[in-house]
Amino acid sequence: RSIGVVLIAALVIEYLMSVKFSLRRKNYSWLWLLLCPVGLVLYSVFLTITFKNPFAFFTVQSEWQRGLSNYPWQIIFSDITQIFQMNPPTPFLLSKLADFTASVLFLALLVPVFKKLRLSYFIYAYGVLVVPLLTGVTTSMFRFVLAAFPMFIIGGIWAKDELFYTGMLLVNISLLVIFTILF
Repeated sequence: RSIGVVLIAALVIEYLMSVKFSLRRKNYSWLWLLLCPVGLVLYSVFLTITFKNPFAFFTVQSEWQRGLSNYPWQIIFSDITQIFQMNPPTPFLLSKLADFTASVLFLALLVPVFKKLRLSYFIYAYGVLVVPLLTGVTTSMFRFVLAAFPMFIIGGIWAKDELFYTGMLLVNISLLVIFTILF
């Protein structure tokens, strides 16, 4: 998964924090980090042998209208335009709204993650959100954000407040009912 690259960055940050960024305290435990990209390298070798393209996993994304975008914020503005241009509203609108809302909400949650949690959690959460946005669409963001566990830690911290907890419970039950009916 593309999020694996982000996980490598988070693991490197965790390692550096564990040795307190001291070069004197280094040991050979960092060698375990070299195992992280082995799966990607082996898969790229397989793709080269099979398809003559070590990055076929990336180039095939164009089949889903995904590519490499330089400006993730343009995708958000594009979604706003698409949502308001759906006249009459289509079944696709609810899906687009869900993906758009998940994108914006979880991007906003990066701020408390940065302020309250470890740096490695922020790096991971940032990558989980930005990597899919770099593909040029917010399609499936409602699903992709589920991997951003630091956001759920923040939600758990905030859920200590009874009013917040009750509000989130009502919102989530409502969404569960709506999406179950649509399914």
